[in-house]
Amino acid sequence: MMASLRTIATAPIRLPLAVTGATLGLVRKPVAAATRALDPGVAELITELTDGFGREMPTLLDPRRQRHQRRITVRDNRIHAEVRGLRGDDGGRIGAALHRHLDRAPGVHWFQVNAATGRVTVAADSDRLSTDRLATILERAEESAGTADRPWVRTVEHPADAEPVLTSALQLAADVLGLSAALAGRALPMRPPAQALRAAVALVDGQPRLRGLLETQLGRHRADTVITVGNALGKAMDAEVAGLLADAVQRTVRLIEAGARYAQWRRWDDLVTEPNHPGVPQCRNPEPRPVPLPRGPVERCADQVSSVSALASMAALTGGRGSSDAADAVAAGVPKAARAGREIFAGTLATILAGRGVLTLDPQAWRRLDRVSAIVVDRHAVRGERSVVLAAESENDDWPTEQVWSVAQRLLWREGGDLPIPPPRGRHRDGLELIAEHPAPDGAEATEGANSQPGQPDSTDGSGAARDNAAPPSGEDPRWFVLRERGRAVGRALIGREPHPEAVGLLAAARKAGLRVVLIGDAGTGELRRSADEFVRAGESVSGLVRRLQRQGHVVAVLSGQAHRGLGAADLGIGIAVRGSDGMVRIPWQADVVCPDLGCAHRIIAAAGPAREVSERGRVLTLSAATLAGLLLASGPRQSRAARATTPVWAATMIGSVTALFGGRRAARAAVPSEVPLVPWHALESDEVLARLPAPRRETPEPPSRLSAAGELFAGRLAAPAATMVDLARHVRRELADPMTPLLAVGAVASALLGSPTDALLVGSVLGLNAVVSAMQRRRARLSLHRLLVGERLQARVIIDDVEKQLPATELRPGDVIALRSGEVVPADARLLESAGLEVDESGLTGESVTVEKQVAATPGAALADRACMVFEGSVVVNGAARAVVVAVGSGTEAGRALAVAGPPPAGGVQAQLRILTERVLPFTLGGGTAVTVTSFLRGLPLRPALADGLAVAVAAVPEGLPLVATVAQLSATRRLSRHGVLVRSSRTIEALGRVDTVCFDKTGTLTEGRLRLVALADLDEDWDTEQAGDSPETRRLLRAAARACPNPDDGPIVHATDRAVVEAADAFLGEKAAHKWDPIEEIPFESFRGYAATIGHTAHHLRLAVKGAPEVLLPRCAQVLRADGPRRKVASFGAADRADAERTVRRLAERGLRVLVVARRDFATAPDDVTEEIEQLTLLGFIGIADSPRPQARPLVDELAHNDIAVRMITGDHPVTARAIAEQLGIPAEVAVTGADIDALDEDEQAALIERATVFARVSPEHKVRIVAALQRRGHVVAMTGDGSNDAAAIRTADVGIGLAARGSVAAREAADLILTQPESGGSSNLSLLRDALAEGRGMWQRVRDAIGVLVGGNAGEVAFTVLGTLLSGRAPIGTRQFLVVNLLTDLGPAMAVALSDSPPRPADSEQPSLGPPPEIGGDFLRAVAVRGACTTTGAGAAWLLGRYTGRRRRAETMALAALIGTQLGQTLVIGRHSRLVWATVAGSTALLAAIIMTPGVNSFFGCVPLGPLAWAIVVGCAVGGTATSVLAGRALQ
Repeated sequence: MMASLRTIATAPIRLPLAVTGATLGLVRKPVAAATRALDPGVAELITELTDGFGREMPTLLDPRRQRHQRRITVRDNRIHAEVRGLRGDDGGRIGAALHRHLDRAPGVHWFQVNAATGRVTVAADSDRLSTDRLATILERAEESAGTADRPWVRTVEHPADAEPVLTSALQLAADVLGLSAALAGRALPMRPPAQALRAAVALVDGQPRLRGLLETQLGRHRADTVITVGNALGKAMDAEVAGLLADAVQRTVRLIEAGARYAQWRRWDDLVTEPNHPGVPQCRNPEPRPVPLPRGPVERCADQVSSVSALASMAALTGGRGSSDAADAVAAGVPKAARAGREIFAGTLATILAGRGVLTLDPQAWRRLDRVSAIVVDRHAVRGERSVVLAAESENDDWPTEQVWSVAQRLLWREGGDLPIPPPRGRHRDGLELIAEHPAPDGAEATEGANSQPGQPDSTDGSGAARDNAAPPSGEDPRWFVLRERGRAVGRALIGREPHPEAVGLLAAARKAGLRVVLIGDAGTGELRRSADEFVRAGESVSGLVRRLQRQGHVVAVLSGQAHRGLGAADLGIGIAVRGSDGMVRIPWQADVVCPDLGCAHRIIAAAGPAREVSERGRVLTLSAATLAGLLLASGPRQSRAARATTPVWAATMIGSVTALFGGRRAARAAVPSEVPLVPWHALESDEVLARLPAPRRETPEPPSRLSAAGELFAGRLAAPAATMVDLARHVRRELADPMTPLLAVGAVASALLGSPTDALLVGSVLGLNAVVSAMQRRRARLSLHRLLVGERLQARVIIDDVEKQLPATELRPGDVIALRSGEVVPADARLLESAGLEVDESGLTGESVTVEKQVAATPGAALADRACMVFEGSVVVNGAARAVVVAVGSGTEAGRALAVAGPPPAGGVQAQLRILTERVLPFTLGGGTAVTVTSFLRGLPLRPALADGLAVAVAAVPEGLPLVATVAQLSATRRLSRHGVLVRSSRTIEALGRVDTVCFDKTGTLTEGRLRLVALADLDEDWDTEQAGDSPETRRLLRAAARACPNPDDGPIVHATDRAVVEAADAFLGEKAAHKWDPIEEIPFESFRGYAATIGHTAHHLRLAVKGAPEVLLPRCAQVLRADGPRRKVASFGAADRADAERTVRRLAERGLRVLVVARRDFATAPDDVTEEIEQLTLLGFIGIADSPRPQARPLVDELAHNDIAVRMITGDHPVTARAIAEQLGIPAEVAVTGADIDALDEDEQAALIERATVFARVSPEHKVRIVAALQRRGHVVAMTGDGSNDAAAIRTADVGIGLAARGSVAAREAADLILTQPESGGSSNLSLLRDALAEGRGMWQRVRDAIGVLVGGNAGEVAFTVLGTLLSGRAPIGTRQFLVVNLLTDLGPAMAVALSDSPPRPADSEQPSLGPPPEIGGDFLRAVAVRGACTTTGAGAAWLLGRYTGRRRRAETMALAALIGTQLGQTLVIGRHSRLVWATVAGSTALLAAIIMTPGVNSFFGCVPLGPLAWAIVVGCAVGGTATSVLAGRALQ
């Protein structure tokens, strides 16, 4: 019985297969001959496929669930054959049996066993070993291993299988033949009945469970073929050309994909099937997924439409609509658009990447790309080729650690063979060598040579330098090597490999695609840690990590070349082919796709975001098409419809297919970011850097001729308008990707299909106008930002052939030598070559306000803030001059990499909030429309008019004015803010501002002034604040001495921040230049190696030396101290007790976050010969404390935010003590300052809990800032991030609202920001108080939009309720389609717009009320207000309608109801916006227009109205006033 059923089930495939087989057999030789003449490679491919068709025929025609035929593929003299039991736990046993039988088989040259694919490759003489003979040998081996009785599994595929290509060709042929038959059938007067076939095929195709059963029985390819042939036959009989054409497009893409996969396998086959290749002797099958695979957009869509379509089909049958409508209902439930979009995107992506060398092992992996949410990156995949020293230790006092590091690095690089060993001189390469501490672990590729040196240490040319750029083998972890000098151990070095240059771009692409990045790393991948959400130390089970992520709900991708079990456990395994030291290519067979390089893997990972968008777009298209198809089915008989019921399905399918095709093409051809070499430049000496980075070649362009210059100018002027329109169109398209667009578009199309083109035109106009207005604002803001940044483009002074030239910083290349001097901004990351007293302000990168002294000597192993031999892009040169070689530009700089850490910006906008509201209101809207339709139909109204009434209610209830109202409100707020000096990049930012409940501030330059100031003075007896600096002789003496130790301002600008702070304080409190009323003789400027600055000069009575410097440098040089003796101070000996008091004073000031300097002096009788030798026997005068002080408006802003229930968090890279001190001054709770190390020590959940509790974060990197913002967002907070440095840019981009400071902020921060504060303070810094205005504007905008939403939604609710009530009482809707148009025109768009544009009402000066306005919410209170408005509107209109029915005819009652409906809504709108003149004017205008429509002959008849008399108008006014008054009273009662 079952066999008969299976035969019947596969019957549709037998005849087409037989015909196709015969046809291919007849045309094989002519086709092969023709293709051979064009391309021998293509001819060979086609010949293989046509020859393999005969072997595949029995498998395709076999109706049984399990396959019983062995798959064999022949290529040249190689035969690929399946082996039972080879893939699984018995692989070792069957492999041994294969060796026994094939070793003695005649004609076998060699063979290779691959347990991962379950295949054996045999190279043999075709004359001596045929495929049948090989099958017999394999059967014997299977019998001896005990696996002969195991059936073949249809779910396991191999790229050598011809079945996917042949079934795809057959499916395309069926669609093409069906298309031809459908075109011919249109000319026939009668068409054969096809309803039963179409319904059966659509039912199986549309119901996921039925389709799953068929795929389980027949396998995926055969099930697709059966469905395709059945679909083609049914559509051909029904002459459904559009559907067949859409199907043919999808089948064409699938055929091309299958052919490209097969062709790519042939290329890989030549690489991996070599006589000496080890193969895969044994492979374990991966364990089953711990939880079911999460359903993606397509699967969810299929569940939704399939159940509804089944109910609709049953309703059509039971309602007497016939089998044709029932079949159409089932067909409308097939998620064609969603499936076609995903299939075509996946096929296009796979095909193009196959051309780049990607091998697809599992084609379904491309179909899972839209569900991937996390990626695990193995360290082996992102490991580069160059060897590098990762750590070093000294074991000899004569060898500092820095020298051990440098020598070990030089020994690894062949091109460094001629470089001198760093100082101390006298070291020679002859006696230096690196010896591995331990041999390579078992299973790793060991390096050759008895000494086990890295690379090839047996051949060192007698110099000790390895001949090859090698480290531990690619599959091995970093290893410790001993550095020996003539056999004596002098140090140890940990040697590994540099990260791959493309690794940074790959991880950034994963984050941009919205994936959670988990990096499995070791010491060699530390530089990549900042780019990962989670860093896992190597040694943990990769498959266990994958299972953990899957249990957390993630769909997991794994990128690796060696983590085979992890690749097998992953939902998407991306393997990297590795070429071993023996030159053989090794493929990770457990992967789903295999990439030849990291660039292809980058494209696959980056395509996850577009794949998700395509599937989501397909879901929306499917649901929209199903809705329209249902409306067409319900609108009446087939012959009376405006279009076929399935037309929306095929139209949506074509739209989805085209967009998916271009999306897949764009994703596959996306440019891979430029390589970012992660070389530890700070660990290398300058000569090593120059050897690694030769100067780039620059070709001088030829000057253009006058004719060509004129032509370019003319072409540019012509192209400018076109470029503007293209740019505007791009922005419009982005704005149309709005959550409400599909809903409104479906309503517009439905109205047009059911005979209401006016409504469709209105909705379409609103959509287009909204998109254009928003796009113009976005473009205007972008151009404003561009003008803001044009004048700030960095310039660089480049040394070319010993000549200094000025170039734009964007033209710099690694290897360029640049010159730096005081006052300049560093144009790129660079390694210092020469330095003359260079000091740099790196607060924008590190968060520390203190300038950094630079040096040329290498700083191996140093943290970013301590790399004194490096200068970084965006830093400011404060003092000195230098030459440096550029090592990174653009996205490769530290600032660029910090920005790349940010994930995709959060989705926002009022529209996103309105979608939630719409989803809440939609059931009520649809219910009202359905109730009107059903009631009208049951009361005897024909179906089409009843459906039109119901649709009119439903479309009218959709608040189509919401997007435009929201956009205009945001645009109005944007313009108001721009007048105050706030540049808003996108008007949608205003919405998020209104919802912000947490503001994260960078400290340096944001909450603080970003410049050092004198904050405190002290001696051993007393402390003074700055305000007291001029109040006593003691403070004046101390401040005067400190100022005298600074450079004289008359000699030029003071460049050092510390000196500038002291001199400014002295000028302010002692009188301008009072501190320098003396005659200086000699100055000793501050240098980091000295630790002090000093000046000797003449006072009125003494030759005096004034000194200020670090306490640890100057206190030991003090012999006397000035201490209190009654009311005066006297000089005393500086004893042990005094020294203890001094140290306590230093600690006390440092705990306040101050930089403490000692001030001392010494008197001379005659001028000393060498002042530096006389910095001793000093008299201690006291101490000064310097700090970056808070901005004056920062404390009031923090207090106001707290008063408005907005939490404040301060995030800085500065020291925790300094952070706490600043926080306390600003009123931010700061019991504990959480550091980046504290965050790293916790897992993700513990991190989130700690970040939720903490308010002050110190010593954090840009990656930590991103992690803090993201953790707050996951906790449900709406976060604003405010900063000015390049280290803030990534967090600014990640936040819901990114706020940049224009006055002194970095370009990176402003580029990432949504909101830019442009108005400066008197001191040049951006006015931080503008943030208060922006937040207030955001909340005010939300209040106005909420009121406007109340006008729209509440009014629409009242319209729906009144219409349903009137239909129940009278049998048809009292308001018609055109009258709904009048209602929407007079009550929705104009009044709601006026409410949205009105100024916020004045708020009473009540300290208990939030000064920024109430927090926004569309929840309980708002919904209650909407319900009250709807109920009162219904009451007013219903009362007028009932009174009208009792006092006149139906048309008069309907006109009165219309007038009362509009009047009640206008009255309630006036109550809401009573403080706005614009609202009063709009209400008055709408009232006058209503009277004109009703009383003007001709116009009133067009809208279905009749003129009203005084009595009727009195009733209307009374009902409207009563409804409005009831609304006011009910609102107060609810409050």
